[in-house]
Amino acid sequence: MRKSLLFLVLSCLLAVSCGSDDNYLGYYITYDEVEVRESPSEDAPVVLKLICINRPSSYKQAEGDVPCAFAADSGGPSPIGVKKIDASGKWGYIDESIPMILHWKGWIPLDQMIYCGTQAADEIVPTYEVREDHLAMYRHPEENKKEQVRAYNIKAGDKVLLRASQGRWSFVSWFYCSDSGDKKEMFGWVPTKSIAQVDAVTRGELEEEVYGKMMEKTKDKRLSINTITVLRKIFLVGCILGLLFTLVFLVPGIRRKLWLPTLLWMPGLTLLLFFGSYLTSAPAFTFALLMIPLAYVVTHPLRFRRNASGYFYPFWIISVGGCVIMLVFLKFLSGGPLILNIITSALNVFVVVMLSSLITSRIAHNICPHCGFYANHPTIRVEDKGESVSEGVETSYSYDGSSSRTNWLGEKVVTNYYKAHHRTVYYINHHYVVVRQCVKCGKEIREPKVKSREATPDEVAQIKAGIYQCKKPGDN
Repeated sequence: MRKSLLFLVLSCLLAVSCGSDDNYLGYYITYDEVEVRESPSEDAPVVLKLICINRPSSYKQAEGDVPCAFAADSGGPSPIGVKKIDASGKWGYIDESIPMILHWKGWIPLDQMIYCGTQAADEIVPTYEVREDHLAMYRHPEENKKEQVRAYNIKAGDKVLLRASQGRWSFVSWFYCSDSGDKKEMFGWVPTKSIAQVDAVTRGELEEEVYGKMMEKTKDKRLSINTITVLRKIFLVGCILGLLFTLVFLVPGIRRKLWLPTLLWMPGLTLLLFFGSYLTSAPAFTFALLMIPLAYVVTHPLRFRRNASGYFYPFWIISVGGCVIMLVFLKFLSGGPLILNIITSALNVFVVVMLSSLITSRIAHNICPHCGFYANHPTIRVEDKGESVSEGVETSYSYDGSSSRTNWLGEKVVTNYYKAHHRTVYYINHHYVVVRQCVKCGKEIREPKVKSREATPDEVAQIKAGIYQCKKPGDN
């Protein structure tokens, strides 16, 4: 399993995922904060604090305190690699860094941590079989719901690897493989009576066994799982392209005064695609919505051509067409009630169409209808076109009594009645035209607009009397 690092730079925090590496002598884990020292001595200065959990949302580093590193990956707590051990065997040296960002190193007290082996695939570890369903794992050797490790559904018959024991408790690691094939390893204390020793196996053999069980369990829905796997790769490619396009078209976007598309929408939608690339399971509607940022990001360069008017066809093909294809594979070809699939898919497509229309209408606002140039064309004047009067009907309801009856169960049922009231509402509509000038061809872009307000009581009286005078263009 490869080793990866995730650094939270602003808080000087570190998250490390477990994995074997020839540079490490072994891996250790702790659910209690330990002090990392400058040299292998209890008298040496503390340079860092380390704990193998995800960073708590409530964590706040005290002013003047040393930084704290949280060793964890997307699956939860994770062991940290030790590169060398001192002569006493009590201290282990850690050294992790990201070039030009941060670098920390120091000695950790091994007697305060639990040894988790070399994490190599051929490492043979004492193996135990779980004897009960829904076995809970804890951070410490005691039953405490607040101390439970975020484990999935451990079932009777699952195998775990023994790492340490203490009285009636055993510290084990348990492999889990999600339906999409992602492998995770959880660590925690379990009651020794809940597990029974079996023939020892290697880490690699146990991983393959867990993966095989997942494949057998999900064989009836592999099409849906494979579709999600393909979509994740597509979203990852879209994320990479989005990052590239954001940088390439940053200066052209600023020159054309496209502040929101350049500085907000492109980075934001690229980030959404990044999160989408990590989705291993989600409602089909989630993947349908992600087709919209994918279409926006991938077609971004088309808007910067000399004539951007042809941009809309690729956008609609990717957003709506991709949504339909994705729903076919995630719903229709993966089983389920046909009528329900049709209804939910139609609703999903409708939402995607409406959101795509909203986005394309906004983009069309910035495309010159004469030459097709994409920019934030400046407004040069507003032409007043006068007023008009329109009317509508407003409905309100008032309480109009109630009645009661006794149903067949002997329960009293009360029915309330409401009376509808209708009134005619008059509106004063102000018509005007916003005139913008294309920054490329110089021609005018005219946009008729209407701003409406409800007429005042005096204006309503004049309208009913037929004496209300609508303002003409140019009137104050």
